[in-house]
Amino acid sequence: MQRRVEQLTGFLAGHIGFAEHQAAAEAAARLALADLATATVTEMTALAGVMGRIYALRQGEQPEVAQAVFESVLPRCCHAFAFRIMLSA
Repeated sequence: MQRRVEQLTGFLAGHIGFAEHQAAAEAAARLALADLATATVTEMTALAGVMGRIYALRQGEQPEVAQAVFESVLPRCCHAFAFRIMLSA
């Protein structure tokens, strides 16, 4: 499943004008949700994405890949999304 998501992400990035970010998008798709298998995230699910970003950076991934891993679990709830919209208005 994860490999299909990675391939689809790369394909879409290349076809919607983000070809220069295709490798980063594929890397983020490969790493997204990988932190869910860790004991830290299993014990504290609110850290999903947060730990993924930390692990990606420690693994030597580009900051944009690490940020995409973090954002793959956003919004955390509908209230956070609504609050962000209110702040940007």
